[in-house]
Amino acid sequence: MKVTFLGSGGSAVSERRACPSIMLDESTVFDLGPGALKNLRASHIQTEKIRKVFISHQHADHITDLIPFLWAIQIDGRQAPLEIYGPPGFKEIFTKLLECTSTTDGFFKFPLTISEIDFGAKLGNISTCRTSHSIPTLAFRVEENAKSFCYSADTIYCPAVIELAHDADLLIHEAT
Repeated sequence: MKVTFLGSGGSAVSERRACPSIMLDESTVFDLGPGALKNLRASHIQTEKIRKVFISHQHADHITDLIPFLWAIQIDGRQAPLEIYGPPGFKEIFTKLLECTSTTDGFFKFPLTISEIDFGAKLGNISTCRTSHSIPTLAFRVEENAKSFCYSADTIYCPAVIELAHDADLLIHEAT
């Protein structure tokens, strides 16, 4: 399990840090806060390898680079399918992001799937729970090759996150 921090700052980009974004094994990205795309480009990771993007919630510091990321991989000539997942209500927010950036229907030529994940749902080797935040927010746990990784965005003390992270090999807990 390889973890790459594309952003580890709080809710505002600083001179040296982007907002939250974490890549797992160069194929899965959790959140795309401002500055994440720049750091992804600087890492020289092949974006064609990215298969899934998970968005914890719709606050700007976790989602702002999503549309620029999609534009960038479209311009790069991406052909591989991409799946994007978010919490309940995400599809509507995604549609609004496309509208406010004048990204017309059919702009993306690669297969793109947008899905919502219910709190507590399991998607393959990924489990989720709801965090204690001001808007609906997901935390994620990935189990792979006898290793476990847990990522929780913005939350205060939350028993569900504690349970999700129990015995994880790595917990990344972001809260601003």
